[in-house]
Amino acid sequence: MFWKFQRYHLIVEYQERPALAPPFILLSHLSLLLRRVFQKEAGQKRARLERDLPEPLDQKMVVWEAVQKENYLSKLEKQRRDSDGEVLRRTAHRVDLLAKHLGGLREQEKRIRGLESQVNYCTMLLSSVADTLAQGGVPPNPWNSGSGSQQCAADRGGGLGGREHPEAGLLPSDT
Repeated sequence: MFWKFQRYHLIVEYQERPALAPPFILLSHLSLLLRRVFQKEAGQKRARLERDLPEPLDQKMVVWEAVQKENYLSKLEKQRRDSDGEVLRRTAHRVDLLAKHLGGLREQEKRIRGLESQVNYCTMLLSSVADTLAQGGVPPNPWNSGSGSQQCAADRGGGLGGREHPEAGLLPSDT
């Protein structure tokens, strides 16, 4: 249908043009003038080709043009997306997102290590209390000054001794 439409316009265009090349175009114009003057039927007008399409064909042509426009625009968009610069920009964006995600994972890993350290510290304190209770002794009061706190450190087998826990500060036996 589209090919027929274009062919029609091409035929109309060539029908309206003069037949001779530019130096001889004057002869062509002169022959056209003579034909008009000497035409036998002055009232008869030259039949022109119909330039307008019937309504159903016109609608089909409009729809076809819209579809072709959308296809063309989608092809341009795909070419833009697939261009090297665009691929590089998208890859850089993904790398940035992964770097942020990895940074968050590292932060979580640090927090987990700190929590593990605190859990280990609490486990040692609980095992020390359990050992003291298993020996039948009374757990030493860390707030009393005296030999009780030194015995607690001895009962732990040296345990942390005078060391300081990184998150908890000084142990009660160190005061």
